[in-house]
Amino acid sequence: MRRPNMNPLLALAACAVVGVGGCEPAPVVDPPAAVDEFEANRASVQYRMEAIDARLAAWDVPDDRTAHEQFAAEWKEEWDDIEREVRKLKKQLARLTKSFDRQFARMQRVARTIDSPQARAEELSENADLQRRWLATVAEAHSNFKKMDEQVRAARDFHKTFRLAVMRGRAEAKLAEVRGLSQQVKGTAAELEKVTTEGRALIR
Repeated sequence: MRRPNMNPLLALAACAVVGVGGCEPAPVVDPPAAVDEFEANRASVQYRMEAIDARLAAWDVPDDRTAHEQFAAEWKEEWDDIEREVRKLKKQLARLTKSFDRQFARMQRVARTIDSPQARAEELSENADLQRRWLATVAEAHSNFKKMDEQVRAARDFHKTFRLAVMRGRAEAKLAEVRGLSQQVKGTAAELEKVTTEGRALIR
């Protein structure tokens, strides 16, 4: 018997759920727990950035090369941690996306079993609208991750350029530059909250 046409994304998700077509069954991911885990790590990145902001605001840029060198070393350590958190967030988003793809596939299968053509069409339309919103949110999240990658690279470079600025006696001017970078990353981390908002809307 010929199979009905199916959106390739949904077909892939269905394959992951039931293991058809030679696919291996995907590991089960609990959507509410996955969303909570993503939010906890997103909030952690934002919290870290707020802590860095507070340190930068309180730092008086003493005329002491040793203090400058120590600041640069601590900055690198903090940003290495943030970079690890960002990598973790990316993996969690990938797991969330697969989980919700499977959920949409299940929703589609249920909707297609509705006998009433009108009710079936309405439910399929609602599913499609929900999926569009989620995919738009995921696309925006990927865009934000690209921004964060650029910001993390800039922070990595800052560690080196700050040390050079210390050698030239221009640490204060360099610090003003990094305050702006910190604000950018904090803002990008806050924007990722939309993933959590949309994800929770899907699992109500």
